[in-house]
Amino acid sequence: RAYVHMGEIRRLGGDLAGALEMMAAGVDAARRLGVEASYGRYFALNAAEDEFELGRWDEAQARIDELEGASLTWSETVLRLTVSGQLAAGRGEFERARAWLDDAGAQLRSTSATEWTAYVGASAIELLVTEGAPDAALATGVRELERVRGQEEELYTPGLVAVTALAAADIAAAAKSENAPA
Repeated sequence: RAYVHMGEIRRLGGDLAGALEMMAAGVDAARRLGVEASYGRYFALNAAEDEFELGRWDEAQARIDELEGASLTWSETVLRLTVSGQLAAGRGEFERARAWLDDAGAQLRSTSATEWTAYVGASAIELLVTEGAPDAALATGVRELERVRGQEEELYTPGLVAVTALAAADIAAAAKSENAPA
């Protein structure tokens, strides 16, 4: 667990490369300790997310592909589906991204922690923003924020708020350019 927490601290502090290093060290430690099938997979999927954020998409995809057909826990499944959706969105494969993210969203329950609902929700909003659908992104953001109402927390809710604000900013920018004198 120390690797997860240290990676998260680095990730939240903006040190994605440091977070990736912690996840890679966690994968190695899990392998040495014989817990690769549990902690090792979770570390690997977190590393894939870090690699995605760092623009190392081929490496992220390779990590995900290594887990094809593996028996994953619920959280590992959500991570795998969401990171797969993020990669597809980044590559402009919007229908494929939507399918991955819809599958991730289908894993969520009313009892799912905000960590997961905000993560999957923010990824779905980012997809809509990337597609150039800010109105749908804003509507999704409002829905996702309502979902976490009363369960907000300091680590993951801000990401959901940020992408919702990005959608609103895109709408405002479009309205401003439409109303600008020619």
